[in-house]
Amino acid sequence: MEILAAFVYGIAFLFGGENALYIAVAISIVLVVLLVYFIKMMAKSKFLNELVLFKRSTKDEGYTSAEGREYLIGKRGKVIGELRPAGAVFIDNNPVDVVSEGAYIKKGELVEVVAVNGNRVVVRKVDEF
Repeated sequence: MEILAAFVYGIAFLFGGENALYIAVAISIVLVVLLVYFIKMMAKSKFLNELVLFKRSTKDEGYTSAEGREYLIGKRGKVIGELRPAGAVFIDNNPVDVVSEGAYIKKGELVEVVAVNGNRVVVRKVDEF
């Protein structure tokens, strides 16, 4: 920004002499007007439409960021590796990446899914299967 200001004042001083400050202010106002005009015209241009993606990927159009895993709530499984607190669990003979509620859970322990939030599956240690 300082470079632009020095450039404008340099041009004004080159042509204006004693009135350089007034010319610099006039040039600055003209530049601001041109900038506002350029921004308004850019919003309507084909160039901006090719440069920026305005279309959104919505559920109505069939786009999802992650499959719902709410069907796992209440299911139980066996810990594949240690949960510290993240790890993997076999649920219905399928490995599932999970997070414990914060506790360390040893390999081979039994856990139950207590919550699902997007891709995050939260489990709690249970004593019996």
